[in-house]
Amino acid sequence: MGDKSELQHIPRAVDALVLSEARSSLIARARKDAAEIVRDGRYFATFISSHSLNALIARTVFAIAGHECKEPWYHYRLDCALLIISSGSLTMVATDGRRLSIVKRPNELNQEIEGERRVLIPRDIVHRLQTLLPDTNADKVGFANEGNTFSFRLGQETLSWTKAEGAFPDYETTMPKGFGSFSLVNAGKLSAAIRRVIQIEPRTWGWEARQNIIRLSLGEKELKIGPMPTEFFEEFAESIDTSYSGDPRMVGLNADLILDFFGALGDTDEVRIGYVEINTVEKAKPSPAICIENIGLDCRILYIVMSYKLD
Repeated sequence: MGDKSELQHIPRAVDALVLSEARSSLIARARKDAAEIVRDGRYFATFISSHSLNALIARTVFAIAGHECKEPWYHYRLDCALLIISSGSLTMVATDGRRLSIVKRPNELNQEIEGERRVLIPRDIVHRLQTLLPDTNADKVGFANEGNTFSFRLGQETLSWTKAEGAFPDYETTMPKGFGSFSLVNAGKLSAAIRRVIQIEPRTWGWEARQNIIRLSLGEKELKIGPMPTEFFEEFAESIDTSYSGDPRMVGLNADLILDFFGALGDTDEVRIGYVEINTVEKAKPSPAICIENIGLDCRILYIVMSYKLD
């Protein structure tokens, strides 16, 4: 056994070894981060959770315009989704002029970002991300912006596009100030009721049936979905018990737009549904709409569908 002086040096040697290993680990991690940040000459300084980005896209992609818009608001980029990145949250917005889908969820990576970054993502890039994200092994997606070029990095795959000309609609000015009166409805029951109504489709219903236009009525503790023609509404209407206690409302709307939302919503029990009036680009006065909201543990989804009054 060594003398006492030798034993006194052992803790110092161990401390030196631990510090050396820690320093090597930090250097290795820094090199790895540098390799992730700088690839193909692009600087990927912002990162997004792959899971979060996939969830945002799944709940908005159906609302992106699928063709060039010929309406008065044509100068807006309806063929793009708007991604808003901030330290605390991620938001994606899409609209085709008939509906608006907004999804907001926490930024899981908690990366410090000064202010917020707003990025217009073209429809084809969104669809490509939708294909790649479910199969990627990467837990985060790198984002880069150099001049007019934007890029996403997923593992070894890089998606780049040139900044889109034009602007996204100022959706925040169209947002309803509040629901007013709303109803809590089981999402599965409402979706199933709508499907049953559009499957009946008697020939005498006319063009409304061919376009899947339905009538939605909000009344005292009851929500009804039925065909557009008044003479067939009561006979074929589907009724759902609700907690609604506001003024009676009756509107006509496209059933497919509602079903698109429920198809992307995923597993959920209840949604809030109500009648709202929103400011639109092409009309000076507020327009009627149906607003559906789902507030989950990890995100908030707001969906607005244009309609027209029938009462």
